[in-house]
Amino acid sequence: MTVQKIRKISTFKLILALLAIIIIVVLLVLAYLFLTPKLINIGSTNMEPTLHKGSTVTFLPYAAFSYQPERWDVVLYQNKGGDNSIGRVVGMPQETIQLIDGELYIHDAIQPIPTELAQAGIRYRAADEFRTKKEGKIVTHKTGPDEYFILGDNTAVSFDSRYLGPVPRKSIISSVKKLY
Repeated sequence: MTVQKIRKISTFKLILALLAIIIIVVLLVLAYLFLTPKLINIGSTNMEPTLHKGSTVTFLPYAAFSYQPERWDVVLYQNKGGDNSIGRVVGMPQETIQLIDGELYIHDAIQPIPTELAQAGIRYRAADEFRTKKEGKIVTHKTGPDEYFILGDNTAVSFDSRYLGPVPRKSIISSVKKLY
């Protein structure tokens, strides 16, 4: 074998080794970005008493591709203004939602809230109840085939689906879990 042939083989092996290293580094960076939990500090009181301002929650970025929201999940989503928000899924696709006197109605039937939420004093109120200081006004919201109705647990201060409308599935990033 000639020296020139050995150099060609060595150069080829060096290029393959560098390419392998680049691929491994890219895969490690992607794994870090998508497979490690991310932290968010809660900056508002819209989810009190469940999540207090200053609390830290975690979410998995890759979940946007596989996560299927369920009623009562606390989720991170992108609102119509382009900002990330945290809220609770109360309405699923193709539902008619009403908030009457602190009760959640789905298709004209009361949807009982989970015991731990009820014990914490969470009641979902229509937006108009805070402006008019009157209960009893019936407002109906409808979700489309791939939309969710998301509310803050503190409906007195939440700027949520009552104002912005249903949230498309593609805007829901992940469920969130409270850390501290």
